[in-house]
Amino acid sequence: MKGGASMKHDSVYAVVDLETTGTNSKEDKIIQIGCVFVQNGQIIDIYRQDINPRIKLTKQIESLTRLTNQQLASAPYFEDIAAELMQKLTNCVFVAHNIYFDYQFLSQAFVQAGFEPLTMPGIDTVELAQIFLPTLPSYRLTDIADFLEYEHDRPHQADSDALVTSELLIYIDQKIKQLPICTLEQIVTLSRVLGKETSDYLAMQLTQLKQNYPPLAPGLKVVNGLALRQKPDMSDLYPHKVLTDFPVGVEAKTEAYGELLEVRESQSRMIDDVYQFFTNKTRENVEKNFAIEAPTGSGKSFGYLYPMSFLATCDNPVVLSTTSILLEQQLINEAIPLVNRVNQNSLVGTMIKSSRYFIDLNKFNVTLQQAPRQKQFAIHQMSVLVWLLDTETGDLTELNLANLEHPFFRQVKHFGERFIPTGSPFYEEDFWRYLKNRVNHSNVLIVNHAFLIKENFREFPWLPASDYLIIDEAHHLPEIAEKMGREQLDFSKIKFIFHKLTHFEEVMANWTRIQGDKDWPINVQLLNQIVTESHQVLENLEADIVETTVLDGKYKLNEELLISQEQLENLPIYVVQDIYRLIRLLADLNALINQCRDFCFQHWEKWLPSEQLSIQAWLDYQDELQTILAFVTDYIQNDNKQLIKWLFIDDDKYQIRLFKSDVGASLVEDTTWYERYQKILYTGGTLSTGDQDNFLAKNLGIESIPMVKFKGTFDYEQQARLYLPTESAQFTNLSSPYYESYVAQSILELAKNNSVNILVLFTSLDMLKNVYYKIQSSLIDDSIETLAQGITGSRERILKRFTKQGGQKVLLGADSYWEGVDLPGDALELIVVVRLPFESPDRPYIKEKLRLYQERGLDGFQHYSLPKAILRLRQGIGRLIRSNDDHGAIVILDPRIETARYAKKIKQSLPDGLTLAVKPLDNIISELTDFIGKRNNR
Repeated sequence: MKGGASMKHDSVYAVVDLETTGTNSKEDKIIQIGCVFVQNGQIIDIYRQDINPRIKLTKQIESLTRLTNQQLASAPYFEDIAAELMQKLTNCVFVAHNIYFDYQFLSQAFVQAGFEPLTMPGIDTVELAQIFLPTLPSYRLTDIADFLEYEHDRPHQADSDALVTSELLIYIDQKIKQLPICTLEQIVTLSRVLGKETSDYLAMQLTQLKQNYPPLAPGLKVVNGLALRQKPDMSDLYPHKVLTDFPVGVEAKTEAYGELLEVRESQSRMIDDVYQFFTNKTRENVEKNFAIEAPTGSGKSFGYLYPMSFLATCDNPVVLSTTSILLEQQLINEAIPLVNRVNQNSLVGTMIKSSRYFIDLNKFNVTLQQAPRQKQFAIHQMSVLVWLLDTETGDLTELNLANLEHPFFRQVKHFGERFIPTGSPFYEEDFWRYLKNRVNHSNVLIVNHAFLIKENFREFPWLPASDYLIIDEAHHLPEIAEKMGREQLDFSKIKFIFHKLTHFEEVMANWTRIQGDKDWPINVQLLNQIVTESHQVLENLEADIVETTVLDGKYKLNEELLISQEQLENLPIYVVQDIYRLIRLLADLNALINQCRDFCFQHWEKWLPSEQLSIQAWLDYQDELQTILAFVTDYIQNDNKQLIKWLFIDDDKYQIRLFKSDVGASLVEDTTWYERYQKILYTGGTLSTGDQDNFLAKNLGIESIPMVKFKGTFDYEQQARLYLPTESAQFTNLSSPYYESYVAQSILELAKNNSVNILVLFTSLDMLKNVYYKIQSSLIDDSIETLAQGITGSRERILKRFTKQGGQKVLLGADSYWEGVDLPGDALELIVVVRLPFESPDRPYIKEKLRLYQERGLDGFQHYSLPKAILRLRQGIGRLIRSNDDHGAIVILDPRIETARYAKKIKQSLPDGLTLAVKPLDNIISELTDFIGKRNNR
């Protein structure tokens, strides 16, 4: 198509969306066109047209687009409307959300209809959204529409998609006009790597902005050419408390904050218990540890934070540990503000993370001085420029989609305060220094369990000693501690590190200029010799391991093989020699690089900024080398019985992985951080397992922890149902293909006969994938969307899709889907449990864990495996009822909940009022239809 338009401030933008029969522009056909025309920030015209593709639509396309073969049969062919559409597009700028698809597809359609291909300039709103909306978790059009609160009730309808895209273009256009000129100048410089004419569009915007030259927006500052958000003044951060008496009992709390918040008796008792524990006012025996089990919906966070608003100070803060970033953010954004409403802004919370979660402004600024690199690298640079106008923290996780292992983020992440040049123009603006300063002005320090556990491995503690430590979601602490004590080493990773350590030409080329040391090339040669020899020894060792395991018939590929210290000590002499030779070489290599490190830091400010980046990247690999050296040494020499070792060899070129795990990692009394806190409160919704209130204490290595339990407010007898199909009794092997087929068929029948969203919980990812492929096509035929962990997207994207209004969905999940998934109201009304969540007793770690229980004279199954499975089941069931208005059912397909010798214990641990009913699946479906239907019609 001729008649391409240049980019002008008053250009007409043709925002196009196509629905097609597939993705191949030469073979597939257009079935619907939507085009919205935008000029000067206003929609001036809308074009919509169905197209007859001359082929029958698949059911999947019909379900996706809501177009039918009958509807398209009476629509014109593309060649019938091509001339009219060409005329409309003449002298316009083509815009699309993923322009590479729509532009090419429409251009090919014109060619097939006998017209010229498109030559008009184009803009991609996916790339623009990634740059100017940097904190979005997804750039799918439907997700952007949700974020911007645009009406988009017909996704995958071309006119609706085009309208939303046009609104997005207008929004971005307005946002660009509000940018500081220095920010837009930097973006334009970097934008040359963008697709189509998106860079020309940004350059045109810059020209327009310079004509007006608006003043810098309030709250911003420019430092060394970089526009930043001003940070809050620390002196205003922590208010002076007005000391009042703590309100004990319901009546006193009603007087204190009853006008602002409902005072519930159970929550009032929890608040009093927390306050009394931390002040020792009513307890004769002073206890260090105390646990409170408070179910979902009980107001647990407020229950422990409100008393802390009377106790915690900047000099004696409460350290609050929880499981995830999401929960940390909920505490910062919801729980603490709620407490501050009722107690005069008495809490200041700060989230604490490793420095490597934060951006180093000095290093980022260096990247801007270099020529634009690879496209995604430049998009990250541009999105960070926009993000810096809003962020007060510099926490890179605010960029929700950022892969922090991308070369860009590896290059700009912070390495700690000692890497900040004092002469840098960004020294006073450094986010890591600001965080450390903010900690000193906060009385609530929020971390995750992993950060708390790492205190045990730090040379100097990061967290302050205090009277108060609260561990929320405490049932996760032993498990996370065990994971932190578990390490893995891939032989392929060692080779990768060797390669990186010998490719540092920029650093070495300039070493003579800094040092003036003519002998340095000798050191470079020595380093290369050590790496070459280490690589050869490693390959010999690989061959040795394969020979003594796989080739000797002692081991099957793709299985975990437990290795005892006795086996290590009895290895053939040539294997032992190779191992110790590798250890010596790694130590020599580490010592040589340490000489480089020391010199680099001594002369740090002599290096050019670009060289500093290269040095830091190179030394980052030395950190990994030290980890490898420590791992290999510990693996061979540590004969502690609590250290479990195993190996895994997969069938892909005999790739070897070594594992080790400390089964005593969860014993908190042996840690350094445990003694730094006078009082520790453990809270959670599932701390006990029916008859075992002390399960948490045993897992933490503590003799006992006094516990108070609060009953939930939910009426499970009225709100929920629990079923086991009688058909499940025929299955004894729950790993067999026959059981997989039974699971798949049960899901299909439940989904097709009840139009509710279903969460299916698995304990095996392999079974999850097999079941997904058995049910997916059949569910599509009934317009039911299937979402599956590890198959249809990230966890966050899957959950967002699952909770989105419109259409029935089935979600297959394992692992983290058993807990921590907050699915409100009618987003979830049915849970299917495929198997009771026992860990495999054949795994080396579990096998050794059970052996340790046996050495203590305890039944490992009764004291570890069963309680842990009960907790997990309770957490899974807890996904269903999250408020007094929720309702739904759980269908357990595993017959062991009725037939096993431990079945009674499991059923006793379930919430009061939730009774197992064993019935044929047809009867269950009928009852579910009646139960859920009546509740939804209320």
